[in-house]
Amino acid sequence: MYMILSNITYHRSCGCNGLDTETTRDKAFSSMRSVLVYGKKALAITLPANWVKVRGIRPGDKLEVIVTPDGNLVVRTTHKTAGDKYYEVMIDGGDSFPLVLRSVISAYIAGFNKILVKNKNKKLLNDVKRVMESLVLGLNVLDEGEDNIIFYSVVDLSSIGFWNAFSQEHKVASKMLRLTLYGMRTRNRDILTTVIDMDTVVDKLYLYISRMITSTLTGNTPLSDLEISSPALLPILYLSAKSIERIADHSVIIASNSIDLIDNNKEISNDILGRLEEAIKFYNKVVANLISKSHNKSIDYLLDDSFDIIVENVSEARILDSIRRIIRYSIDLSEAMIQSQMIKKITVGQA
Repeated sequence: MYMILSNITYHRSCGCNGLDTETTRDKAFSSMRSVLVYGKKALAITLPANWVKVRGIRPGDKLEVIVTPDGNLVVRTTHKTAGDKYYEVMIDGGDSFPLVLRSVISAYIAGFNKILVKNKNKKLLNDVKRVMESLVLGLNVLDEGEDNIIFYSVVDLSSIGFWNAFSQEHKVASKMLRLTLYGMRTRNRDILTTVIDMDTVVDKLYLYISRMITSTLTGNTPLSDLEISSPALLPILYLSAKSIERIADHSVIIASNSIDLIDNNKEISNDILGRLEEAIKFYNKVVANLISKSHNKSIDYLLDDSFDIIVENVSEARILDSIRRIIRYSIDLSEAMIQSQMIKKITVGQA
């Protein structure tokens, strides 16, 4: 099957024994189903024939039935079918490195396991290979030629665990913030350089989390594998993981500009250091409550991101702007925490 998006052609090799894959797996649809009497008291509905065919469902298979907060039902498969094993993405033409790189990353997040990058520009292919191997967790080069590279994802989505990956992303981002503050206070260039290098770990975990969430939303991974009570939590957790990734990015910006100040023999004001310390405490408290299994956690305060601090150079201005953004992303995380608590409460109430 081919899906055309701009100048990018996607091809999936599904191994479905000749079945037509352009069915309900790829197209959203709805149909009316009559409620049937099953036995003496039970009620039942039939499953769409095409959906059953493509998913490879057989009598006796188990399906996950989810009650959403709005009272609707979601039916998901709990096993992988032949069509889930092998995927390909073919990218022909276009010398834009950002476009090719973003396309490969998007294919990885979407759940493609086999990604073919085809381009006549050998340098571009080598650049894609270098970045993907350093940026994406478990994406290895399976084969490469003069005008192509084939990546293959070797990571089992259940091997790390969703909450473990989410918690680890937060821990690394938090350590980056703390090391940044310490490096600024001690004017230690090596520590600040270490912070910059650590950002790749956060990126890997963020992409892995995005892939897990996408796999669940597309029905390839059961919701229970993520230990999440409701599908309504998925977009909240995705945005939370993205906010943590962006906070790590701003740690890098602060570290880089602090290095510039140190190299130019410039002081870093105590006002800036104090504000960063407050931002770090706020961020850590918010995410700790977001990860907590309790329904009754609360945030004591929200930081004001308006600063009355005078800066003397561009590097300090950039540092201050990144601190503001860290606070704003932390506020987004606090809102996500409150919203997730509400969803957990209403889900428990319906159980």
